[in-house]
Amino acid sequence: MYPQSPAPQPPPSWPLPAPPPPDRRAWLGGAPLGGSDPPEYAFVEPSNPRRTIRSVAVAVLALGAAVAIAGTYLTWVTADIRGLGIRAGSGWNNVVGNVSYGPLVAFPAALAVFGCMGLLVVGWSRRWIWVIVAGLLGATAALVVQFVDISSPGRGVSAEFGVGMWVMVAGLATAWVALLVSVSVRVDDGASLRR
Repeated sequence: MYPQSPAPQPPPSWPLPAPPPPDRRAWLGGAPLGGSDPPEYAFVEPSNPRRTIRSVAVAVLALGAAVAIAGTYLTWVTADIRGLGIRAGSGWNNVVGNVSYGPLVAFPAALAVFGCMGLLVVGWSRRWIWVIVAGLLGATAALVVQFVDISSPGRGVSAEFGVGMWVMVAGLATAWVALLVSVSVRVDDGASLRR
C-alpha cells in the first residue's frame, strides 16, 4: 500500500513577522540562489537626469541627420528650362539627368549618424564629437552650395525650391541644435569628455 500524506495543518493563529523593507536598488536577477548575494553588476542605480538629457539630445541629433539623408531623395528643385519644359530634380538626379549634390549631403550626414551611434554605444568622447561636427559641416556646406546653385539659375531657366531642400534644412538645423545641447550639458559623474 501507498503511504498516506499527512493531514493538512491549519494556519498558525499567531501573527507572522512583517517582511523586510525593500532595498532602494532594484535587482534584475530574481531571487538569489542558495541565499547568496546578487552580483554587483545586477544592480540598477538611479540614472543621472543630465546624462539622460544628453543621450536624448544625441538621439535627436541622429534623427535630424537621418531626416537630412531622406531629404536627398525628395524633390529639390522644379525648373522650367526653355526648350526642355518643366523638370524636377532631386539630390541624386538633377533636372538634366546627372547626379546632383545628394551624395555630398547624404554621406557626411551618414557620418554624423555614425558618430552619434559611437557616442551612445561606445561612450562619450571628443573623437566622436569631431566625427559628428565634420559630418554636419560637410552636409551643411553641400546644402549651401546647392541653395546658391538653385537661387541663381542661368538664362532661360526659372527654378523653384522643392520640398527636399526644406526637409534637409529642417533636419540639419535640428541636428546642429541637438549637438549644441548635448555638448553644453555637464555631467559630473566621471563621464567627462575623453580624448
